[in-house]
Amino acid sequence: MPVGIVPELAEVHNGAMAGLTSAEIEARFPGRLARRAADRYRWGFPGGGESYADADRRGAIALRRIAAGGSRRPLLVFHEMIGRMLLRWLGADPATAFTWDHPHDVVYRIDPERRTFSLPKLGPV
Repeated sequence: MPVGIVPELAEVHNGAMAGLTSAEIEARFPGRLARRAADRYRWGFPGGGESYADADRRGAIALRRIAAGGSRRPLLVFHEMIGRMLLRWLGADPATAFTWDHPHDVVYRIDPERRTFSLPKLGPV
């Protein structure tokens, strides 16, 4: 099967905070994590980073591109932050999307007609 890269599915860019622990972030950017907690959806990472709102817009573009590609059963691979925004098309508001856990070892099965998703039972990987 053909494999394609969809740049809009890249993980949320953490800007100058990429790779830092929470303690390192607090030391270098005092108070920023508290401001992020107050509005996670709109808050953007400093130093060229993104917000969840930015990722949400990218995710919508990605889904439109994938739908236009004509694949019957596309397999999308993505990380947690962008994944939460991709699953928002099921109708959830951002606050609900933030509650969804997205482990790295799961596969979501999405039914676009019913606008639902589930975690199918899989054997050992």
